[in-house]
Amino acid sequence: MNNQEYLDFVQQNYFSYCKDQSILEIGPNNGDHTRLIVKEFPKSLDVIEADSTCKQHLEKFNINNIVIDDAQHYLLENKKEYDIVVCCGVLYHLHNPLTMLEIIVNQCDPKYVILDCVEDQKNLAFLVEEDNNPGMRFLRPKWKSAGFNLVAPFDIINKSMYNMQYSLVKKDILYNTEWVGKHNIWMGIWERNN
Repeated sequence: MNNQEYLDFVQQNYFSYCKDQSILEIGPNNGDHTRLIVKEFPKSLDVIEADSTCKQHLEKFNINNIVIDDAQHYLLENKKEYDIVVCCGVLYHLHNPLTMLEIIVNQCDPKYVILDCVEDQKNLAFLVEEDNNPGMRFLRPKWKSAGFNLVAPFDIINKSMYNMQYSLVKKDILYNTEWVGKHNIWMGIWERNN
């Protein structure tokens, strides 16, 4: 699918949950997903982005609060509940994606969590390492990952969410022909067990 087909699918099948909800989006970058979330008229939308150069793009949207900081650090210092946390295009940048999930669940207590990640390790080879500037995420090479598979395989993420009392609502594998490296991407939404 091309970028527009991908975005249409994501909006219809995942971000439709955002209507009238309080949303935290982690790692919005230039706002491709943010634009879709805003179309669903959320009750409120906060974003946390590590790259300060993205702020000007994000200011175009109806966002309550734009935080330029490392999401893990910020959330540990600032507990706030949200109905939905969206964390797309982020997990494969993290040294330990499972820590990020624990922080999201413990600090935000969302009803839903929407995640995506590239599907397998071989796809990661197509991603270039980002500049290691202060305030920027960067991809750690496999040999620096302390043994964790940086791509965050779906089965590990799903098991972690299950252990934190979240059940998978749906999952899709999406092949985007226009994204860097033409990746298979998994996307899923989990709901908190009550």
